[in-house]
Amino acid sequence: MSIKTIKIFIASSAELKADRDEFRLFISKENDRLHEQGIYLKILQWEHFLDAISDTRLQDEYNQAIRKCDIMFCLFFTKVGKYTDEEFDTAYQCFKDTGKPKIWTYFKQAPVDMSSLTEEISTLFSFKKKLLDLGHFPAVYINIDNLKYKFRGQLDEILPQFVGNNASIEPKADESKASKIELCNEVVVEDTLNFHYNPQEVNRQHLKELINGRFRKFAWSLAHGGGGISQSSYAISADGKVYGWGGEDNGELGNGTSNSATPVDISGYGALAGKTIVTVATGRNYKLALDSDGKVYVWGGNNGALPLEVSDLSDITAIAVGDAHSLALKSDGTVYAWGAGGEGQLGDGHFEPGSYAVPFRGSTSLPVGGLLGVIAISAGANHSLAVKSDGTVYAWGDDSYGQLGNGYIRSGDDYLTKSTASAVPEKVNALFDVIAVAGGSHHSIGLKSDGSVYTWGNAGYGPSTSKKPVQVTELSEIIAIASGTQHSLALKLDGTVYTWGYGEGGQLGNGTYSSSSVPVQVKDLSDVTAIAGGLFHSQARKLDGTVYAWGGNNYGQLGSSASSNSAVPVLVPISLKPTIETISLPSNVFYVGQKDILVGFITESITAENYDQREVYIAQLSNSTGSFSSPVTIGTGVSYSGYYWQISCSIPDNTPLSTGYRIRVINSKTNLLGLDNGSNLTIYASRASINWQVLEDFERPNPWPWLPWRTPGDGSNVSGVLSPYVANFGQYGINIGDWAYRADVMLGNPGDKISLWVKDSASLGFQASPIETHSFAIGNNRITFNYLERYLWYPYRQLSAAEFINQPDIWYRLEVTFCEPGFVEGRVYDSDGITELAFLKSRYYNRGLGGIAMKGRCMDDITYYLGPS
Repeated sequence: MSIKTIKIFIASSAELKADRDEFRLFISKENDRLHEQGIYLKILQWEHFLDAISDTRLQDEYNQAIRKCDIMFCLFFTKVGKYTDEEFDTAYQCFKDTGKPKIWTYFKQAPVDMSSLTEEISTLFSFKKKLLDLGHFPAVYINIDNLKYKFRGQLDEILPQFVGNNASIEPKADESKASKIELCNEVVVEDTLNFHYNPQEVNRQHLKELINGRFRKFAWSLAHGGGGISQSSYAISADGKVYGWGGEDNGELGNGTSNSATPVDISGYGALAGKTIVTVATGRNYKLALDSDGKVYVWGGNNGALPLEVSDLSDITAIAVGDAHSLALKSDGTVYAWGAGGEGQLGDGHFEPGSYAVPFRGSTSLPVGGLLGVIAISAGANHSLAVKSDGTVYAWGDDSYGQLGNGYIRSGDDYLTKSTASAVPEKVNALFDVIAVAGGSHHSIGLKSDGSVYTWGNAGYGPSTSKKPVQVTELSEIIAIASGTQHSLALKLDGTVYTWGYGEGGQLGNGTYSSSSVPVQVKDLSDVTAIAGGLFHSQARKLDGTVYAWGGNNYGQLGSSASSNSAVPVLVPISLKPTIETISLPSNVFYVGQKDILVGFITESITAENYDQREVYIAQLSNSTGSFSSPVTIGTGVSYSGYYWQISCSIPDNTPLSTGYRIRVINSKTNLLGLDNGSNLTIYASRASINWQVLEDFERPNPWPWLPWRTPGDGSNVSGVLSPYVANFGQYGINIGDWAYRADVMLGNPGDKISLWVKDSASLGFQASPIETHSFAIGNNRITFNYLERYLWYPYRQLSAAEFINQPDIWYRLEVTFCEPGFVEGRVYDSDGITELAFLKSRYYNRGLGGIAMKGRCMDDITYYLGPS
């Protein structure tokens, strides 16, 4: 068997050397997997050229290697070196000329030590702008495992280009290839440090996340209909309350009544009482609700008039309802199904018209149809849809109108399929890069990551008359989709809504009662953030929390108390006012005078259009009882972290020392009061004024009486040297080549601290005992938290790490602070002992109180502080 070599050039800055080295090991293991396919991956990176002797500039050697490679693989974090930039330009020019190499760019999305940033951060922003100008949207990775997963997916997509009958044929340049870089099937959230909106440069997926509230805890959204066949409407408020209106022939709203022409709060009824609901799914026969703990509730039809908890379900992240079947997506990516299965919509390999009374995961307790890695689900009337993490779509159930998307005409001989249905999930072959799906009565819709929309099946009008996916070419920049029975909805990035399909009930909302085969804009509707479709009606929620509905109103599903249909949106008398929720703090322990505290929050009230008005957001500190009756402003002005909005705050110098504080964010313009951080905060005296107690100053007689210090394990005397050459204060410091620990002073309560002066490389141990310790270490241009069983270092015991360039012959003060149980903070201070240079937070294995340990060549004064109980 001939072997095809794929050359991969890895480019990155020095700060990502650890990721680069780990990736090389991963490639070696990948070669074991790919060998049977006749593929060998050859890594080229700058280390391979360091010893080369050349008459030319060494960078020219790198550039020559880039021109010969098949894939250019770029990693970035907080800066882009000039040579990395040059390498990218070389690869891009070569790509335009020859069609290779493929260029894959990945930006690491991880916590950033703000104090370590330099003006080089501007190179990152400039480089991202260059990529956007070229039409290239890079991918992000969170950690090395995430990078491996994404690379493998990308590699498997392109391998057919290198194997088979055309293995020896290199791709040729053409005009289409010369116009854009080979893209990763990923989109990147904007700058991980800050976000500045520019309509010409902004990453579209990022705005989708902002507008659609991807990171919020509560849904405050609209219920999505099952197959678009529901004649009731539901909405969820920011605090998790459920409101319902409209009704069904045999269903109930959830409060014991069958219907209502205006919204009613059903949150206090049945099993919903006291629960925080995040999602509701509506079907013709019954409804489902999902709470913030991942539990599911059902009401309507033969389930009863009041909500009941669905047994045997937990850790659920999404729900969907069809005509008479239900789906639930578990946090592990598996799908549960129950209800009617006559068309195979349960995906269990059987066609049974009866119903399963409890959630069903296949006949042998396996995930439905063997599906794994599912990230989104939807239910049509009698068919089911799922999106996997790789962007592929699977469909099963009724295929009478081609709603499964493959155009199959089955023989019906297989017990798994009928001529017009499938009882097992089938991959929709012509569809990829999908991020959302919606099922109608007899059609399906898919939304791709580039904002394009595809539809298949038969809705009676428009492009949905094909048994295979076809693009709705009139639509672009779409961020959400929804389906009615025979009509479809799409939400654009600019907040406008488009509809198409059957419209004789007014459900298209364009002012007519006519159907349309092409998308039409809903009249007088803007700033929309969510959409939903029902039997003959549609709904939208605006940015300000107001809800509008249009279409059929025979059951009061428009919520306006009127009985007539409406071909234009009408205001529903309910307000889902947007909220602000504080979700991220660097610690639960703060100090008087402490600055640069980043308070993270989420809200849907910030958009691209009003981003310039972000100074109206104010962070407030409560009093020591958690009351905001007289709040103190601690910060204003908003930036973007890459995950959420944030405000830089400071603790005032006159803040009383106490436990019980809370922090919240408000909008001073609209008087919108945000939810606080949810747990008590402690404020201590200024670090500069802490009354440190001396544990060891190393000024004892030499030779030093080591007790109470001991060697771990056998408890023998410690081998170390007192020397004036390693002293920062007084006459002596200490040089210890191995670990020493003591347990006469025990630390571990919130607020406890320990401090050690060090030079070069050293480790400060905490939670120390004769058999184990944790450590906060400095050296090799990084700081790390580690767990050392038997005081032995293993790479997989590293708990967290951050880059820190420690200068030679400079003394630093290391400080470890115990926070909430199971968390510690590490800080590095300059030679003045006060100026903070680096910060790192980590989990640790909480053993209660523990001793102190140390190891290093240059160490001096150890002090500690016991926080108030």
